[in-house]
Amino acid sequence: AQRPSPSPKSPLPPVGGRGLGDGGLHPHLPNYFLKPQEARATRVVAGCNLGVTSNQYIVPVLTWQKVETGMALLLLTSFLAPCQKCRHEQLPRFQENTLATVEEQSSSTEARPQARKYPMAVPTLPSIQARLIPTNRLNTHVLFSGPDDGEPVVFLHGNFSAATYWEETMLALPASYRAIAPDLRGYGQTEDLLIDATQGMAEWSDDLAALFAALDIDRAHLVGWSLGGGVLYRFLIDHADKVRSVTLVSPVSPYGFGGTKGVEGTPCYADYAGSGGGVVNPEFVRRIKEGDRSADDPNSPRNVINAFYYKAPFRAAREEAFLSAALLEKMGDDRYPGDFTPSANWPNVAPGQWGPINAGSPKYVLADVPKLIHLPHKPPILWLRGSHDQIVSDTSFFDFGTLGQLGFVPGWPGADVYPPQPMVSQTRHVLAQYAAQGGAYAEHVIEDTGHSPHIEKPTDFNALFHAFLARH
Repeated sequence: AQRPSPSPKSPLPPVGGRGLGDGGLHPHLPNYFLKPQEARATRVVAGCNLGVTSNQYIVPVLTWQKVETGMALLLLTSFLAPCQKCRHEQLPRFQENTLATVEEQSSSTEARPQARKYPMAVPTLPSIQARLIPTNRLNTHVLFSGPDDGEPVVFLHGNFSAATYWEETMLALPASYRAIAPDLRGYGQTEDLLIDATQGMAEWSDDLAALFAALDIDRAHLVGWSLGGGVLYRFLIDHADKVRSVTLVSPVSPYGFGGTKGVEGTPCYADYAGSGGGVVNPEFVRRIKEGDRSADDPNSPRNVINAFYYKAPFRAAREEAFLSAALLEKMGDDRYPGDFTPSANWPNVAPGQWGPINAGSPKYVLADVPKLIHLPHKPPILWLRGSHDQIVSDTSFFDFGTLGQLGFVPGWPGADVYPPQPMVSQTRHVLAQYAAQGGAYAEHVIEDTGHSPHIEKPTDFNALFHAFLARH
């Protein structure tokens, strides 16, 4: 993939305006605050504190919004439409001498981000071997355990994680299996190459096929967690003949993450607004770039993992290793979180073309669903999920439909236009059709776990997982 060309200059206004730059209240939106240092990313209409549209599109407005989850206080980024009470039919012109280009903002000392502090290579558990495997697409960092001639089981991790999160599960496999866990493109210690999001999950599917060839794997059992489950949907379409079985662990919906409604995955808007790289919290992104290991802010990577990957009060024994592995994610507008397209539709951002979050947008994966359902060869599927998953659920705290309905993101157009995405129900609907067309699947809920049942309740998880492997 070629690096995308720089976007054209986008004018930004200076910090200022009544209520901006000092965290002031918007007169028509009680409890609405702007983070002072983000005020420069807004446009201001005289007499209104809220960011408004330019001539062509709505400008995203970065805010801090407090959300009480019962486990942690999460500070989310919201994208707000113009205030309906004081919106102008004709927007005022901005004086050219009050605007600074993105390039000028980034070239200033104040705006320049700190150099990224990459963690050192993540130590593995005893009996786990780490190797860099050259393939015909990229050099892939892979973890191995078990006998070289064992039946292969390939594990794919999720977003903001890496193969490290599978080590305990790998070592728990029966002795006849060979565990293989790659760091996906964009993550961990795999070679840093771009993800062309317009191909959906195909970059990762092709990478996995190249790894199969490099390791001389004919067929394997496949396991995918969260984003990794999304990759397996596409790998099934592309290479069903290479698959003995599929285990989905808290997988993303087959319709992608964000921007759809109903069990049939109907797009909320034609441009898939509310999905893609623009919906990621920039404070979280900033802290990843800085290699933040602190626990002093709800947006710190450590706190996000502990609050949302698990059901409280669980804490992983290898918390430091997991954090180090996650912080290796490749960052940037063409990597994580990816670029975005301004949209006139709430919440005013639509998918871009680069990076892992855009690759999971329904814009690029919806067309895969009929192909998955109608596969001529259908390997059996085991679906395992946590009872208290807050990331992939029918009311996900990472979905704008849920946040809008709860009142955390102003401007929500209502449940008829943009309801919470029923992620679990969508997956069940698709897998039921998969089964009706000659396939087979089984769904199991592991109680008192969040997004990571293989880490939180390994005994319960492995009992179901190992029995499934033995049958296939």
